[in-house]
Amino acid sequence: MLGGGRDLGGEAEWSCEAQTTATVQSYLDGVLDRLGVRAAITHRWAGLIAFTPDRVPVLAEVRPGVVAVGAYSGTGNVLGPLCGRAAARLAVGEQTPLSELLARA
Repeated sequence: MLGGGRDLGGEAEWSCEAQTTATVQSYLDGVLDRLGVRAAITHRWAGLIAFTPDRVPVLAEVRPGVVAVGAYSGTGNVLGPLCGRAAARLAVGEQTPLSELLARA
């Protein structure tokens, strides 16, 4: 599995469509080539990055019993699991230091 390079895609990467772009895919192909990887590429994927105006992730009970998490501002690999754990605890009525830190007034 290999990812990255979206910063090389320019304006084409700033969209609401989860579509791969030729620029990024070419970059990734080049990385594999430089690493000497000759395995067939069987899957490609694209995802969206969500940002909040203050760049702080969302972790909130949006209505009773429904907790929402997201908008990791490009840092989902770190914050995603942490927010997931905090959301599970919030769903059963427990605050965590992270849920308190990310609480919005």
